[in-house]
Order: sequence, then C-alpha cells, then structure tokens
Amino acid sequence: MLQKALELLEKLKEPDFFLTLNTETQEICVDGIYSIVRSNEIIDMRVLKSLLKEVIEGSAVISEELLVKVVESFVLLNQSNLALKFFLTYKDRCDSEVILAEVLEMFVRSEKQLVLTSKFFSFVLDYIETHSSVEDIVHSLVELCINAEDMPKLDQLFTLLKDHKDKMSLGSYEKMVAIYGAGKNRERVFELGELLNKWQLKPNEKTYACLIENYFKCGLSNKVVDTYKDIENDATMSFNPIICITLMRVLSKKKQFWRIFKLYQDIKLKARHTLTKTTYDTLLDCCVECEDFHRIQEIFSDMINQRENAVTNSEKDAIEPDIVTYSILIKGICKADCMDKAMEVYEEVKSKNLPLDCTLFNCLLNGFVKSRSYSSDYLKLIADMKARQIKYNDKTYCILIKLYGKHKDIKRVLKTYYDMRNDGIKPILVVYACLLQACIKCHYELTALNFFEEMKEQGIMPDVVVYNIITVSYTHLTLPTNREV
Repeated sequence: MLQKALELLEKLKEPDFFLTLNTETQEICVDGIYSIVRSNEIIDMRVLKSLLKEVIEGSAVISEELLVKVVESFVLLNQSNLALKFFLTYKDRCDSEVILAEVLEMFVRSEKQLVLTSKFFSFVLDYIETHSSVEDIVHSLVELCINAEDMPKLDQLFTLLKDHKDKMSLGSYEKMVAIYGAGKNRERVFELGELLNKWQLKPNEKTYACLIENYFKCGLSNKVVDTYKDIENDATMSFNPIICITLMRVLSKKKQFWRIFKLYQDIKLKARHTLTKTTYDTLLDCCVECEDFHRIQEIFSDMINQRENAVTNSEKDAIEPDIVTYSILIKGICKADCMDKAMEVYEEVKSKNLPLDCTLFNCLLNGFVKSRSYSSDYLKLIADMKARQIKYNDKTYCILIKLYGKHKDIKRVLKTYYDMRNDGIKPILVVYACLLQACIKCHYELTALNFFEEMKEQGIMPDVVVYNIITVSYTHLTLPTNREV
C-alpha cells in the first residue's frame, strides 16, 4: 500500500490528475497519503494542499473512515487548521459520536494549538445538546477550550451542561474546577461544587482534593469545611496527602486547630495511609500558625517514631526530618518563648550536619528579640553564622538591630547599620523603623532624629509607625538621659 501510495503521489503532481480518477482510486489516494504520513516519509505539502482543495471541491466521495484519516494526516503534519477546514466541509457525514470523539481527540493531541472557530465550536455544541453518550466529546471540548485559553467558549459549554446531568464525566468536571480555580473565578467554582450532586457524579479522592484545593484558591473556606464533613461522612473515602495538606492549610487560616488535630488522629487511627514528610511539615506549621505550641513536640515525636518503625531504608528516608522541618519546629518553640529548648534543637540540627541557612538563624535570632528573657545565647548564634560564612540578608540586619537595641548596645546597633550599608544593602522603611526604635531604647533620641532626617533625605516617606517612634523621641528630648553619637 505504501509503495503504491508513493507512486500515486508522484502522479498527483501532474495538473488535474486527481480529477481523472474514479471514486475508488481517489479513496486509495487519500488512504495512501495517510499511510505516507504515518510512515514519516517526506511529503510535498503543496501536493497535499492541492489534494485537499480537490477533495473539498467534491471530487472524491469521502467515507467516515477516510474522513478520520485525512484529518489525522493534517494533524500529524501540524496543519490543524487545514484539518479543521476539511472536517467542517464533511461534518454532515459525521453521524457517529465515536468518530467525532476521535477527531476531537486528534485536535487535543495536536502539537500545533487549534484555533477554535465559532463554526466548529457551534457544531460540536449542537451535537452535544442533541445527542446522548457524549461524555468523551465533552471531555475533549473542555480540553480544547483550556488549551486555546478560550474562557468565553468554556463558559458557553458550562452554561449548556448545567441543565444536562448525563453529559459530564468526572474527568471533565475536575478539569473545569481546576481551570476556573486557577483563574480564581469564585462564582464558577462555587456553582460547580453545587452541581456535583445534580449531575449525579460520584466523587472520588481526586475529585475531593480538586474541589478543596480550588475552594482554597478562591477563598471559599466555608466550602472547604463542608467538603471535609462530606468526606468524614463517606465511609468509603480516605484522606490522601493532597486532601490532608490542603484541608490543614485552610483550617489553619480559620484558626481551627482542633479540627486539624482530629483529622490527624483519624488518619492515624484508621491507618488509611502513612503520613508523608510534607504532611508532617504542614501539621507543624499549622501548630505554629494556630499558636497551639504544646502539640508541636507531640507531632514531631510521632514523625520520629514513624521513621523508626519504617521497614525499608527508602521509607525511612522519605520521613526523615530535614532543615525545613527543623526550621518550623524551632519557629514554634521560639514563639512559645522557650529559647533554651530552641537552642537544644539547634544543637541537634548541627549534630546532624544539616545545611544551615540564613532563614533558620533569622528565626532563632528573632526568637531572642521577642523573648521575655535577656539571655546572651544569641551571641553564640552570631558567632556560628560568622564561622560558617553565612551571609546576612536585609531581614538579618533588621533583627540584629532590634536585638542589640533590646540589650541597649548602641555601638553594635550602629555598627550593624553601617555594615549593612557597606554590604550594598540599601536601607528601606522597615530598616529605619528598627534603627529609630533601637536608638530610643538605648536613650539616643538625638541620634534617632538624625536618622529620621537621613531617611527623608533618601526620599523614604515615613509611615504611622515611624511617626509614632519619632513622637516618643521628642517626648524624651527634655530628659537628662538623652544622648547623641
């Protein structure tokens, strides 16, 4: 067949040769073109376009089988628009939903993005409305709308489907939820959630995860909680890691740690799946955000126990706490104002030879700033940063200025500020606010006022916080303790 097709292709280069062929031979030519394309043979596009022109003008009788082959030939040659033109010419011969679904799937797989013409879209939309068993067609049309980034046409399809419960598959539903969620279209995501039961779709773990994730993206926290209750009431449903993590983040924003902990206990009790490291990290982060500090150590201990009970080395490695885990743990301990314990965890991190970064040190140093105690252990952290050659960032400089101000060490306050300038970091409003506050704590109000003037000269406009600090400076100017450097 291939050799015969190649010979015919050479003949097709002759003017009007195709018109001299009978219907059977014309079909052989079309079938041959398909064979050539599938075989990756080099083909003359001018000949193919000429063939298309003659076929469109009605020179050949095209069966459903050949219709599919011609369309696929053009798609494989990255000529999707020509394929679409050909399909629209012979669309009346497409009486089978299988053929239409096959053609649409070809367009979905095409490397060249298809432009969804109104004529083509209207034809498919009418077909969906007037035929049954069109789930595959709907699925492909959803994908085409998404690939073409044509939201108005997707909206048209959605409007049609709202009143037809038997035309939507679970896969199409999830894709619609995801694309509307990505665009933060609250109204559409909410509607899709309400239509789940109307369309009589039986949600699985992936569906629930998709809904929760996109409710979260759209700020529909109440819908997340409702979905959580639905899962709880569904005896056949289990929480996969995606569902767990998304639920925890949303409930954490609502400060409902009791729900998070109940979910955690339920997973452990039913042993539906082993918690992942990411799930544990999320749990610890939720403890910190909800300020439920007494649960932090309990959850971290559970993580260590799960690792010790793991059977294989790969399972042990998958649950191994890393620098992210320890950073969250330390952050929570610091917020609970247990700096001695935080330093113990820090020493443990060092003993494990984990890569220490600026973020971890910032967390610890900031803990000492906010702590009620005046421990000098922070000096050890600064020495460790220097020994490990960990470069300060702008946040580190701000924290150090506040920390030295707390300890009324004006020399170090000023040295840190000038070191920052020498390091090429241009001070911003928050840096000046920390600097002014530190100077006042050290009773160097005049110095604070000088920095206030410098800030304005740099073109940085003071905010309410800075003005409040400066007001305090003026209040203390008459006191005998105020000084200037």
